[in-house]
Amino acid sequence: MNKKGFTLIELLIVLAIVAVASAGSILVFDRADAESSKKKLKETYVRIQRAATIYLEMNDSWRNQFNERGYAYLKINELQNENFIEQNLVDDTSFESIDSNNLILIYINKKTINSTEIEYVDSCIIANDNSSACIANSSGDSCNCCLGRLNTNGNNPRCE
Repeated sequence: MNKKGFTLIELLIVLAIVAVASAGSILVFDRADAESSKKKLKETYVRIQRAATIYLEMNDSWRNQFNERGYAYLKINELQNENFIEQNLVDDTSFESIDSNNLILIYINKKTINSTEIEYVDSCIIANDNSSACIANSSGDSCNCCLGRLNTNGNNPRCE
């Protein structure tokens, strides 16, 4: 007997293979999208902190305060009002707006390179609420942020 077409079992097997392949590709694309969102958020945090450093350099009263104390706090909304950063900042991982009342701490940090201690300007973003949790360091990471600069135990709910 000469058969034409496919049997029901053959069609179901092909359909199952296609379903498994498409489910796997959806997971891969979803992971890539999440990683892209995290990267964009880190870039936003870095951009905010760079703008704060530039603002501090251009503003005499802030620069004098920084030179006297070795640190300065700026609100994100001050940078927004002076058009150093855009008004509507969005957290790309949660799609919520970034609180413009959060603070940027700019401070003198030290590190040792080849047994020589070097001072440099560093920064971090801090939640302006009762938690004072560090949101991002100068690299945009949420962990190891503002260590030794805040009166907190270093616990950060955003650390993974």
